[in-house]
Amino acid sequence: MMWLPASVLPALLLPALLLSSHPVRADEPGEPGVVDRPTEEPGLERLAPVSVAPAAPRTGFWARRDRGPRLKLSYRTFTVAEMANRSARYHMGAIEYYIYSGILRTGAGLEAGAEDSPRANFTASGLLNVGVQYPCRLTPFADLTFGLGVVRRDVLDQDLVSFAWHMGLEGGVEWFVAGGVLVSLGVGWRREVHRHTGDDQVETVYLYYDRFTIKVGLGI
Repeated sequence: MMWLPASVLPALLLPALLLSSHPVRADEPGEPGVVDRPTEEPGLERLAPVSVAPAAPRTGFWARRDRGPRLKLSYRTFTVAEMANRSARYHMGAIEYYIYSGILRTGAGLEAGAEDSPRANFTASGLLNVGVQYPCRLTPFADLTFGLGVVRRDVLDQDLVSFAWHMGLEGGVEWFVAGGVLVSLGVGWRREVHRHTGDDQVETVYLYYDRFTIKVGLGI
């Protein structure tokens, strides 16, 4: 076996190494057979955020208010048929607080008043109102009213005090004239029942009155 000098071996190995290697090219997008790897999970897409502009609030005379009246002072007048073909006019004052006052409204209050005659007949009752309204600057409303109380009447020089109750319908408008201050106008119908307790000689008597009412008020 022939031994080669050590200085000759590098010259022989260099060509063999050059022939056995080749340059590596980086993958280029779009080449056949090359598949791009997605950077995210398949089926997921990034969507641009969608901004929704808030609805502009309604303005003007019919702009919706957060609520209708809260507290109201009012004056009511009506007439009641009396004996001897005459009638008596009552003048009533009331205070009403509305527990809920949206589209639906519920309230409670007190009402009292007297007849405009020397006999000084008077009546007083508690009130309960249930109704609907559209709260805006000019608020229309319709109420169903219930009441329970007492009435004092002078009949043939006798001082008679009896239980009384009523129910009725009332409709009208409430105008918010400045901020939360309102004036109110309503008209309605009521049926009132007076119960006169009897004794050994007189039976218990129930008197019915149907009356047309007019009501004005001031509130917040």
